[in-house]
Amino acid sequence: MSSPLVPAAASTGTSIPAEVQILALAAVAIATVLLISALGRSRGRERRVRAIAAANGLRFAVGDVRDLARLKLLAFAGTVSVEVRNVLTRPGDDRVAVFEYVCRYPTPERSDPTLLDAIVPGGRSDELLFSAMGATPGGPLSVAPRNGLAARVPAFLPTLTCVPSTWVTRAFEAAGVDDIDLESEEFNRRFDVRCGDRRFAFLFLAPLMMEALLDLPAGMGLETFGNNVVVTGPLLEPEALPALFAAGERVANALSPLVADEYPDAAAIEARGSAQAWRDRPDGVGGRF
Repeated sequence: MSSPLVPAAASTGTSIPAEVQILALAAVAIATVLLISALGRSRGRERRVRAIAAANGLRFAVGDVRDLARLKLLAFAGTVSVEVRNVLTRPGDDRVAVFEYVCRYPTPERSDPTLLDAIVPGGRSDELLFSAMGATPGGPLSVAPRNGLAARVPAFLPTLTCVPSTWVTRAFEAAGVDDIDLESEEFNRRFDVRCGDRRFAFLFLAPLMMEALLDLPAGMGLETFGNNVVVTGPLLEPEALPALFAAGERVANALSPLVADEYPDAAAIEARGSAQAWRDRPDGVGGRF
């Protein structure tokens, strides 16, 4: 006797609607195009910066030859990591370096978009963009590249910030946050200066230094850290980088000797100790100690 036909078991899986599949494929395609475009722009800029460096007698390095990403700068505050690239220095002299940098911040959870809005203007749209490019909640969020220059000086400097004056900084000043005013009205209109050591601020921002800072491209600010004077601001066209490098050399050369004398670095302190020890030496045989 033939057995009765057994109906096939119904599938327990849930099929994905065709519209959702199409949208997912479109999102992947858009992300791929954006990634390829970003890589192309990055490599194209690297070639342009390399050519500009060669034409102006500067040394080009792809990576962070000055170890600038390790500086505890306010410009790097709150980052997961900092990538420094396309570094320009003088051959045989790396006291002044012009560089690009990209800050990576922790990505907030989608349930808390306010943090992203605080980090990047237009945070919600940027969240969608970075999500399309593969960023995940809790993973790193990269912010657009910026330019900077670092000038190493023979002094150990207290922290000082000199940022472009905006309605935000003026609001802080109106709320009682201390802002140091200097003799130059033009400088006071363009920059807001804050420093816990007012004497250092006045010594550091001498007339030559103020002139050098006023020559910087618009939107750039300055901060001091250890024996580095660091300027950061918007990304410039490669053709503008030699002028930025020259501005960095003017900043380095504008440091007042009084700053180096009152705020010596480790080498200067050691040299002073050696000189004092020589002056205090006993009258030994052959001039020995």
